[in-house]
Amino acid sequence: MRAGDYHQHFSALLATPLAEQGWVQRKGRLFRHAGHSVAALLRSDSKFSSLAQMASYILAFRHDFLRDLEKRQAEPCPDGCCLYPVKIVPSAAMAYVRAGRIAGWRYEPVNLGVRYTDDICYGTDPGQETDRRLQAIQDSLRLFVPLFQDYFTPQQALRQIEQFGENAYCEKIWLEDYREFLARAG
Repeated sequence: MRAGDYHQHFSALLATPLAEQGWVQRKGRLFRHAGHSVAALLRSDSKFSSLAQMASYILAFRHDFLRDLEKRQAEPCPDGCCLYPVKIVPSAAMAYVRAGRIAGWRYEPVNLGVRYTDDICYGTDPGQETDRRLQAIQDSLRLFVPLFQDYFTPQQALRQIEQFGENAYCEKIWLEDYREFLARAG
């Protein structure tokens, strides 16, 4: 499958069907804004990915009032994975859904270093495996994301990062922002 064909499959199997849930496509990425919660299906843009004809995805969550790493107000739906406290491999997300709610999830710092992703090697696939993988991601996003956006409130984010964070620079900024937001919401 060529890159242009892959983009058509991405649109047909992910972007178009998920638009009814409020997902918006921007540069091969998908974003869903609900209240202050932002969900993003981010795609790695490495040169290797293009050469290997591979798409690598991570599912990320943040709140729109969080600042960037320079302590400036970030755009509501940023492209950078480092601006999202929560990163989950899309194919693993459904493991946290039990009886129609989120269970067993906890914050895991993935602030530096290796990020696990769902990789789709479309260059070596005539289409069936690529379509199967894209459909699995769509199913996961359709079911998991609305539940997680309801679950991952600013209060929950503050508790989770305080308890399980690694005191990273970005986490310090996020904790400041969550405390300030909750104090204002009071």
